[in-house]
Formats: sequence, structure tokens, C-alpha cells
Amino acid sequence: MLESSEFLDLVTQETRGYAKNLLQNLHAALTQGAYTVACAESVTGGMLSEALTRLPKSSNFFMGGIICYHPRIKVEAVGLDAALLRQFGVVSAPVAEALAIGIAKRMRTRVGVSTTGQAGPDTISGLPVGTVFVGLSVDGKTQTRRLDLQGDRQQIRQAAVLQALRLLDEALRTG
Repeated sequence: MLESSEFLDLVTQETRGYAKNLLQNLHAALTQGAYTVACAESVTGGMLSEALTRLPKSSNFFMGGIICYHPRIKVEAVGLDAALLRQFGVVSAPVAEALAIGIAKRMRTRVGVSTTGQAGPDTISGLPVGTVFVGLSVDGKTQTRRLDLQGDRQQIRQAAVLQALRLLDEALRTG
């Protein structure tokens, strides 16, 4: 079913087998669990939504996504409280969590996934390049994960997508 290399071109050769198994697990969990998913993406710029929509019958679970690269869009389109941006900065766990909650609420889904971070080459937040936060909201339960990734801009973004999918898979499997 997922034998093609469609999504696998987003990841490095070393992680292709892992990514393939991860996608198969996610597909089963999303379809069998009657989950609906939406994404609020900053650092990944739509790559996470693309990965999810490459799964067969993704229209059964993927409702939509917002690429909220600019802080204003995070506030206006996703509903992020601007005070969080001022207090914690755009690259932070509280912002990632709020984006995940906000996108799930806006799209009326059971699951919201968000990404925010520093892909480089320059840093705007004072945090090192490669710092990424993934936010997840599943049926109102939230979690965030800080990632300290290595590589060039594209490698960081690809790794962020893979880790966001991994976090989603773990959350769906553990309930």
C-alpha cells in the first residue's frame, strides 16, 4: 500500500525504512481510530501536511493545515494569543502547544499538530539553529517535544517532519 517512494523522498536514505514503517503505522491508527487531523506549520512550511496527505485515503482523516510562518498569521489564522509570543517567543514549547490546540479548534479536529523552530542559517530567537518544537493535541490532551536537530536548513525541516509524525504515532498508539 505504501510501497511507493512518494513521502520517502522527504527523508534521507538512512531513515527510509523507519519512515515507511512509521507511515504504515500512522495510516492504520488514523483510519481505525476515526481520528481527524489538522496542522499548523511554521518551520516545516507545509511539509508535514504534505506527508499526511500522501497517505492513501487521507481525505478521511486530514482536514487541513495552515502554514503560519509569520507571527501575525499565527495570531490571526490559528488564534494564538499574541501575549504568548511576547512572553515566550515564537520558537517555544508554549507557542507550539497553543498552535496545536488552536488548529484543532479552528478545524474542529480530534488532533492538532504544530511545528515551530529555527531551520537557519540565521537565528532569530536567540536559540541555536536546529531548535524545533512540535506541539500535539489529541482529544484535548496536549504535549510538546523539543528537538535539537543537526544539518542544513532542508535536513532540519525534514527531520522535524519525521519527528512530528513519530510523536503523533506514539500518542495515537498509547492513547
